[in-house]
Amino acid sequence: MIQLIQLKIIKVFFIPSFLKRGEGRLLKEFSKQGIRMNENELTQQQIAQQDFVDNAIFSLIQVINPGNKEIGWDIDMIGEMRDVLKEWLVDKLNLTTEQEFYPYLEERRGS
Repeated sequence: MIQLIQLKIIKVFFIPSFLKRGEGRLLKEFSKQGIRMNENELTQQQIAQQDFVDNAIFSLIQVINPGNKEIGWDIDMIGEMRDVLKEWLVDKLNLTTEQEFYPYLEERRGS
């Protein structure tokens, strides 16, 4: 019964937004209040996009899990899946930039 309830929650809240194009952009628009305090920090908008991607991947794992064994949060696993998604969405299909898909701070070399 608990699994059924969890599946309904995922279906109602996760799957429709996962399938809608531009949902990440909506999330970005919603969190534009984030202001970067210095150039060594991500904005709230960028953090929200990272959270959106990681949570979407984790939810997908939960939805397609064919077994009864619970799969816990594993950022290494999520990161590997994120890399594959980035390869397809950014590199092969050229749908977005890497920064738009999963924002990060660029390392500065030298002084």
